[in-house]
Amino acid sequence: SDLMHNFLTNEILYSLYEDYAILEMNDEYLKFVRKVQQYKKLDNKDERREYGQYIYDTHLNSAVATEEIYLDSRTKLPLVAIVKKNEFPKDLFNKAYSKTYSNLAFDSFPRFYQHVTKPQLSICLSDAVLCLVGIVCVVNMLRLGDFLMALGLLIIAIAAGFGVIRFYGYKPEILIPIHKYFSKLGGTVGICLAAVSIIVHSNIETYELSAGNTIMVIVCLFSLEYFNFPLDVSRIPVVVIALVSSVYSYNLKPALGLLLMPIAGLVIGSEGNFRGTAILNVDILHYLLAVSIVLLTMHA
Repeated sequence: SDLMHNFLTNEILYSLYEDYAILEMNDEYLKFVRKVQQYKKLDNKDERREYGQYIYDTHLNSAVATEEIYLDSRTKLPLVAIVKKNEFPKDLFNKAYSKTYSNLAFDSFPRFYQHVTKPQLSICLSDAVLCLVGIVCVVNMLRLGDFLMALGLLIIAIAAGFGVIRFYGYKPEILIPIHKYFSKLGGTVGICLAAVSIIVHSNIETYELSAGNTIMVIVCLFSLEYFNFPLDVSRIPVVVIALVSSVYSYNLKPALGLLLMPIAGLVIGSEGNFRGTAILNVDILHYLLAVSIVLLTMHA
């Protein structure tokens, strides 16, 4: 189906499907489909032979396969015969691919899609609180003329807004990549903009440091867009920026708010439950971010 194709061709969506397939212990079929898609794109015969042999040994060669998939003999035997001749045409895995793809489309994928579209109300609520707090604080910052802080908090509020829609289960194939992008943007660039704002409003003699933070905003944005750093890695320089900026802040409340944002992301994170309880870490993170946003706006 077109919907399943979207999940297989988008890295973010595929990783979600793969995690689910691992839980169901049938991820070898998903990986086979993904690898064959890559195989078909290879025009160089030597590269195709090497990669085709790798696919065969990993998924179809019963003697050595580490992630073997089941195929009926009518499909598998002709394929094995071609491989034994050391021939690797582009259509080598076509029949095996079609059968495996169809099995996923009618069995595993519908269960997965039902899973990702099931509303997660506690996350919806915590994201909604974060979004509303962010919007109120953005309006207040605009009234005070603090456009840097307003922009930083707006990015975070937008991410939370997309989170509400995503975790309600609406169109995950569209919302998940958008939500993840804005979450990264808010966790790095949003915090950096807040840091610049605090420096500017703390000490008129520290414009050199403000310029340095501005440069770091550009660096973080560039790294997210072109190098695709993981969010936890991207947060590390942001913690440093927040720490340095807080030192120059004469107001304790925004300094605490600035430090709370990236540190909460690193320490608590957005995966799993809090110490084995039913409370989700992501909900705690959202409420802490809402508190930190309020603290940030107390610099004026």
